Amino acid sequence: MKLQLVAHAALLLLPLAAGAQAKKAGDPVTFDTVSFVGDVRPGSNIVAVLNFKVAKGYSIPGNRPVLRGELATLLGVTAPPTMRILPADFPGGVPKQVQVPGVAQPVTTMYYEDSFALRVPVILGPNVVLPATLPATLQYQPAQGATKQPVRRLQFEVKLPKAEPPPKKK
Repeated sequence: MKLQLVAHAALLLLPLAAGAQAKKAGDPVTFDTVSFVGDVRPGSNIVAVLNFKVAKGYSIPGNRPVLRGELATLLGVTAPPTMRILPADFPGGVPKQVQVPGVAQPVTTMYYEDSFALRVPVILGPNVVLPATLPATLQYQPAQGATKQPVRRLQFEVKLPKAEPPPKKK
């Protein structure tokens, strides 16, 4: 009897758990596309280029904010033991001059607006199974003008394609 009650409770809560991971309407950042630099095949090193879009009027700080209370944008990618994910590169951004309390001169910091791309080095082991889907999360603190909003987490998937056969030797 108790087991049936637990099973029924789990079934009732399942739609709530699934809905909690769905994309919320009005998120300022969305995952757009992924492309790869290098050959996606077992035993190779690649770079996954993750492209994001930022809603008009919003900005998010880079991964090294200079203002106190401003949180760094973080990327987390989960991979099986047959892959190794190296730290992401956060290139580009829009430089902005900000006044830091206690510092006489304005300091330049980077923000992302409109769109941005993160580069993630991936080492594929010789026993990796492709295609593969890697769950990922982008944690960021959006700002609309000078108004900072609460930290958000964008969950998405990085899909590695099926490996192409190696080129034939002549």
